[in-house]
Amino acid sequence: MSMYIVISKKWGEDNTHSYIAGWHYRLSKAKTIADDERNRRGGAYSCVVYKIKQRNDVQVEVYRAKGMGG
Repeated sequence: MSMYIVISKKWGEDNTHSYIAGWHYRLSKAKTIADDERNRRGGAYSCVVYKIKQRNDVQVEVYRAKGMGG
């Protein structure tokens, strides 16, 4: 089974402030979390959805709700 983790990244950059905004087992729900969090933060954060396979902890980016920075 896989799960999706939503990480908010300041200006969409990997090496700036970031935090976990939420998670869900369904991609559609994770995308909604990402879009809602991006809108709540006024576009200053891009929210990235990663698919996590529990068996080997591999993470793959599957969606990005872009903010003003990227």
